[in-house]
Amino acid sequence: MNQVKANNRKEQKIGGFDSDMKHHNVISIMRQLQDDDMEEIEVANMVGLQTVGELEDGLVKKFCMTILKLQEMVNDYDQNKRKKKPIRSLSKKESKHVT
Repeated sequence: MNQVKANNRKEQKIGGFDSDMKHHNVISIMRQLQDDDMEEIEVANMVGLQTVGELEDGLVKKFCMTILKLQEMVNDYDQNKRKKKPIRSLSKKESKHVT
């Protein structure tokens, strides 16, 4: 496959994932992430990217790192839930910085 076709396919998959992702698909991915210690390439494969070359694209790498960060947040939430510690709310000052 030539580079132009590869780039178009990659953009379609990224765009399709962003616009068509449903809540249950996100939950499914998060559950899979919780079960395993996944590497960037494994996360990329979960959303339809096949090669390390596709992963090297800055946008894709940022996306994969975001998914891995979400995994950490879910794991932290589950640990707090098991310990029955309340999760503190953001103060008004802190919430202004969250976008």
